[in-house]
Amino acid sequence: EVLTLRPDQLDEATAQVLRARFGKLRKIRVARSAILSDAEAATLCHFDDVSQVKLFDMRITDAALRSVCRLPKLLSLTIGEQTKISAAGISRLQQVDSLEQLTIHDVRQVPLGDLVSFPHVYQLQFFSCTFQETSFRMFARLPQLRRLAIIDFQGLTDQHVANLAQIRQLDSVNL
Repeated sequence: EVLTLRPDQLDEATAQVLRARFGKLRKIRVARSAILSDAEAATLCHFDDVSQVKLFDMRITDAALRSVCRLPKLLSLTIGEQTKISAAGISRLQQVDSLEQLTIHDVRQVPLGDLVSFPHVYQLQFFSCTFQETSFRMFARLPQLRRLAIIDFQGLTDQHVANLAQIRQLDSVNL
């Protein structure tokens, strides 16, 4: 079951009702052009069985992302457009050992070096991002990585493509 919520629906009382009604809830999508406050993000912890979170059209902050990273069974995270996430916020994703899929939109200076420590990530997608490191060779350090998408990256060079071509475990690359 997938549940789409607005940030103002993330209070503890609502969480209790939703857990009772949707006992098998595993996916939450939070969407609305608003700021997901730190307090609202913290209430996501009431959904401790959730494995997929999609945050779309939200000006979420690094502090809100920290709360999302505390979900114990988080497998898939999408950080949509209009975020206010910094490179430091993205670095905090390292604490999510269970993460298998990560999609990031519109983050400047993504610290690739911090993202290559995920032992289980098999899918990474970047849309309209820039990167701190210029070598894509470091994606080879993700032993489970099979699918990689780097869309609307303005600095793509022949060297980037050559680096990606050397990563044997990739089944799919979308540039």
